[in-house]
Amino acid sequence: VMYGYLKTKLPAHQFEQLRLSYPADSPTTLNNEQSGKFTSSLMPMLQQEIKKRELLEMEGTHVGSNAWVIDGSKTNTGYPLLGGDPHLG
Repeated sequence: VMYGYLKTKLPAHQFEQLRLSYPADSPTTLNNEQSGKFTSSLMPMLQQEIKKRELLEMEGTHVGSNAWVIDGSKTNTGYPLLGGDPHLG
């Protein structure tokens, strides 16, 4: 969703610099057929994670293990620098 929004707001060259890419000829961890086999067995784990986040009031996309920010007073441009590891998988 975020990339869809950014694609409508940014020039193509800027969007391509931000977009996460994975070489098309590289293997995926699981192909579609394999990943479908694991869905039902992983659902209880996902439901537990959702309950834990609700209990700890950690709902939303803002939660991440490696999200960080540097105040604009510490950057050359004066703008804050945001970073994070989206843990694609």
